[in-house]
Amino acid sequence: MDLEEQQELKQKHRRARKMMLLFSLLSITMTFAGLTSAYIVSKSRPDWLVDFQLPDYFISSTLIIVLSSISMWLAKKSIKNDDFSKTSFWIGTTFLLSVLFVISQFLGFQELISKGYYFTGAQSTVTTSFLYVLSMLHLAHVLAGMIVLIVVYINNKKNKYKEEKLYIDTARVLMQDTGIKTKIIKQYLPIMNQYINKNLADMDFFVNFTLDEEFNETIKSRHRDIFNYHSFSEGEKLRIDLAILF
Repeated sequence: MDLEEQQELKQKHRRARKMMLLFSLLSITMTFAGLTSAYIVSKSRPDWLVDFQLPDYFISSTLIIVLSSISMWLAKKSIKNDDFSKTSFWIGTTFLLSVLFVISQFLGFQELISKGYYFTGAQSTVTTSFLYVLSMLHLAHVLAGMIVLIVVYINNKKNKYKEEKLYIDTARVLMQDTGIKTKIIKQYLPIMNQYINKNLADMDFFVNFTLDEEFNETIKSRHRDIFNYHSFSEGEKLRIDLAILF
């Protein structure tokens, strides 16, 4: 498998992973949207707690999750700017904020229990049950994200993303028209043209055949104007083809 095929395969895998991630995010969004809608509708029930106060820890956890979103955005910005040390810093910051979020959630649960509100049983209410379900789902979501953060942090420390970016940039330079490919062609074209004309002369076909850097041919005869490959007979074309091949 050559370099171009490897890059194409990596792009396909990257697109597939992105599509799976988008479907996962969509399903999570729909789950939270459904539960939130049920929470709002259930507020009209007669057994809904009207004077219920949300624990302060849950409010602070909301602020923490907003800050973690900002730090993750800064990490993405840093990696785009090839600043991998700052990338590690912001990923680490996001992870620490996620730990604070988890702690604040458990402290919020403790506050609910201390007030006599339980998830199930005689002392549970529909209000607190909804709150427990939403909080635990959000907690599971954040814990999964923390695992991803650990993997990304380790890969970044191992310079995996730096090496991959360097690999892609190198491939781009190699494959583009102004890259090393052009330099090699420019270096060896005079030698190729010399051998082609020598082979043509050995076959008693006395023309001046020249290829440029884009492999466009210029053919001149000794007593005729410039003409192209298709101007020749089939036999003359065959001799040109053999001269180029050998």
